[in-house]
Amino acid sequence: MMSTEYFVKRSLHMRDSGAQCVDVVGCVTDPNLQLADKHTDVIASESLRHAALRELDVYLTINDMILANPTEAKAKGASAFPKFHGYYLRKHRLHLIHEFCEEGDLITVFENQSSVFSENRTERQIRHIFTQICKGLSFLHTMCGIAHLDLSLENVLLTESGNIRICDFGHSERIGRSAMSDEARKLWPKSIGKRAYAAPELHEDCSVDGEKVDAWSLGVILYILVTRVSLFQVATVEDLTFCHMIKYGSKCALKRTGHLDTVSPLLVDLIASLLVIDPTERMTVDSALRHPWITSYNTKRSIVRRTPARRRLLSSSSFQPRCALQLKQASEGNRSRSCSESNEDTSIAKRDRSCGMTRHSYGAVLCV
Repeated sequence: MMSTEYFVKRSLHMRDSGAQCVDVVGCVTDPNLQLADKHTDVIASESLRHAALRELDVYLTINDMILANPTEAKAKGASAFPKFHGYYLRKHRLHLIHEFCEEGDLITVFENQSSVFSENRTERQIRHIFTQICKGLSFLHTMCGIAHLDLSLENVLLTESGNIRICDFGHSERIGRSAMSDEARKLWPKSIGKRAYAAPELHEDCSVDGEKVDAWSLGVILYILVTRVSLFQVATVEDLTFCHMIKYGSKCALKRTGHLDTVSPLLVDLIASLLVIDPTERMTVDSALRHPWITSYNTKRSIVRRTPARRRLLSSSSFQPRCALQLKQASEGNRSRSCSESNEDTSIAKRDRSCGMTRHSYGAVLCV
């Protein structure tokens, strides 16, 4: 990938005094195409270098899965990630070129009250967004073998068409490791805004299950989507809501907040199942996709259009659908069989009485 293929249109934001930036770039071969260029100074710090290389590895892994089986990958949620266009290294900066999402991240969408996701959002709108996030994470876990470990509203982008794209894989880890690597712990964000999504086991020096960590973050995201308020500052005993979860259980503690009084019981159950403190008892992402709050609204009903020609045909006195004719013939056949069986029963009853026997209504023959 050559750097001369792209030109900067505008800068979006920068972090760490410019060590990590995101620009909107155009393509020389297609000037109307807008892409995002996330570039990192790989010699600024060891932690930034590890984050950039880890993110590149995730994008390449996702691309490999899509190329190996495009149909299966798309069905399992590969479309929940930005389309990766390539990468290049220039003047010790690693550039990652991927799809540009016009609406920005979900935090920006809420602040700007985007028309794609209205302020008075319903459970149907929330379900649409949340289901896409779940499918994307399921694809990342099952097909790529990767846990995100830093999922938040800031790391979920929204396209103009209302579809989500999960991004920022600088803290991701391969599933199956007994604990987070030293590099990952160094990279873990220190700001309160990001730690609010972190599972309680991440605040302890112990082994973690990456899939269950992502499931906890999903629960926090769903709670914020529904209530528009944060659940924790940090999931430790220093937080009052977290202490209530330890004392009363997740569901009771969530109800005590008073922010879920107007939502459906199924939605409360899903949030509570994702926010179980014990990771061994916590719901997985795949289980969340099978939860009734999601599956009960995914059933598609077939609708037969009543065109004018069809209405005239149905109202015609001479029209009898094939199924109606079959039912009529079956009914007449049953009636004729019923008459013949009745005559047969009468003759049998006469014969039984002549032999000194009686027949009960359920067909048993007894001696009298």
